[in-house]
Amino acid sequence: MNKLLAGLMTLVVLGTVVVVFGLGALSLMGGIGAPVTSPATQAERDRLLTYGTDFDDWQYFDPASPTQWRWDIADDGEAYVRLRQVVTNQMLVYAFEWQEQIVARAYWLTNCERGSLTTVSNMGSGEDYSLACVGDKDGATWLRGEALLPSPSRWHQDFGHLTVSVDLSTWEWATARTLTPPPAEIP
Repeated sequence: MNKLLAGLMTLVVLGTVVVVFGLGALSLMGGIGAPVTSPATQAERDRLLTYGTDFDDWQYFDPASPTQWRWDIADDGEAYVRLRQVVTNQMLVYAFEWQEQIVARAYWLTNCERGSLTTVSNMGSGEDYSLACVGDKDGATWLRGEALLPSPSRWHQDFGHLTVSVDLSTWEWATARTLTPPPAEIP
């Protein structure tokens, strides 16, 4: 029995040495090559990893309103109005109507790896949420949380240590629904 155990231990040690030397050799040769991504695929990924501050055409409905709006184009070519409020310089909230629901997104300025997902837990509810790390044109990174709401209402959600509490029913939804975009000016 002792000889069997000694033989197994020798195999484990030799296997570890082989793996360490193999990794060392790969490191000296430049490492394992990164997967090659076509420029078109990378451009599509970059487009999906940005968010609305890349646009400088946000407008206010009126000077007293904290809600801004802009036209956007969906993947199917349909124009729609996006609304946003700058809650703080480190938190933005965006919302738009889509297929009879409100898509609400909150962005928190943070240091994260663009394109990564962070899973956070709400200790109160026991729910887990995945927050995407997205980037903007200035190189800043933001964690994005999202919810689908049946109508404009108070959105209060705890994404672990990040909380959003915004009353979307006070935003100018009725005015946004009456806007008619000139076809030539839709981005």
